[in-house]
Amino acid sequence: MERAALHVLCLLSPFCERIEVTGALRRKERAKEAEVIALPKETAVFGFSNGVEKAVKALDLKVTQRSKLFLRVSTEAGECVVWVAPEKAAWYPLLIQTTGCEDFFVYFTYFARKRGFEIQDGFLKKGGRVVTPHSEYHMFELCGVPWLSPQERGEDFREKLFSRL
Repeated sequence: MERAALHVLCLLSPFCERIEVTGALRRKERAKEAEVIALPKETAVFGFSNGVEKAVKALDLKVTQRSKLFLRVSTEAGECVVWVAPEKAAWYPLLIQTTGCEDFFVYFTYFARKRGFEIQDGFLKKGGRVVTPHSEYHMFELCGVPWLSPQERGEDFREKLFSRL
């Protein structure tokens, strides 16, 4: 899995403002699938939120699944999910969503809602307006969630989270 993620990361990095390995690989756990998160270069260069998809096509990578926020691509190194942040404001919300296990994100959104936030389509919103966190830590702070490092957001996150409340 790691090989596929690193392969896709290397191929797409020239087309991205930011790109990182995410999911279980970012948590330093055994991964069921390879995942990367990408922020395409400015829209003036690649067109609105299509930079990564255009790069995937230009690199002749096979897209096996597509949704609003991700592409699943097949490469010689294996399959990889490419999460695409539609713009800078979506980077940290999507990074947090894709780094933690599924249950972690459920808890995260619960705390966010208690503070009047919602996480929708990769964006953090309050009162319908997009809020742009300055860092991953800042987003945790805004949403009232005690900081957990990426490695602490796996299946055993509950004990760590609740010990810090």
